[in-house]
Amino acid sequence: MIAKLWKLRRDNMKFRVYPTELIEENEWRAVHYGLDGKLLDLGKQKEVPVRELIHEMIDELGTRKEIEYA
Repeated sequence: MIAKLWKLRRDNMKFRVYPTELIEENEWRAVHYGLDGKLLDLGKQKEVPVRELIHEMIDELGTRKEIEYA
């Protein structure tokens, strides 16, 4: 996550602002359902399996090799 945020800042991209209620909903889902649950993909405006979101973030960051090594 930190690498993604750094990359956005480096590329001078702005952050999207989402309603607090949606962020809190995702926090609740993460705590209650963990890796087997679904989160709200706020950009796509739909529910997505957590594992799919994790893979998407790894691909975006270009760190798959490092993650697999770890």
